Amino acid sequence: MTMEVILLSEIKNVGHKGELKNVSDGFARNYLLRKKVALIATPALKHQIQVELARINKKEKNENVQINKLASQLKNFSVNISAKANEDGTLFSGINKNNILESINNKINSSLKTDMIILNRPIKQIGEHNVIIKVNNKEYKIKVIINNHDT
Repeated sequence: MTMEVILLSEIKNVGHKGELKNVSDGFARNYLLRKKVALIATPALKHQIQVELARINKKEKNENVQINKLASQLKNFSVNISAKANEDGTLFSGINKNNILESINNKINSSLKTDMIILNRPIKQIGEHNVIIKVNNKEYKIKVIINNHDT
């Protein structure tokens, strides 16, 4: 006899979390249910999982649309930032990820976060700088143009 169960966690050689599996009654009762790593697949539970999977898929599609929109906006993208500098063009205060994010968000409505901006150290010179934005494991190079802000 077999029993239909829904896995609550990843189980080696059986399946992944959320999967519906047919397993032997003994394996289900003596291991999966006892260890609380699976539930008996009732019609109500199956329906609940289908609804949840549909919600997750819809959310992922929406996120992909937003990411693709953001990616198209980042192509050939540049921002201008004004900062105080000395005669040599060295900034008094470095431009960091937060400054860059704020400038991007002032120009476009984005869902970027500071951890998506790849910047090893603050920018300390006026001029044009290439900065990498990493969105879903894809890297986009934008130009950050630092201008001397006269007092």
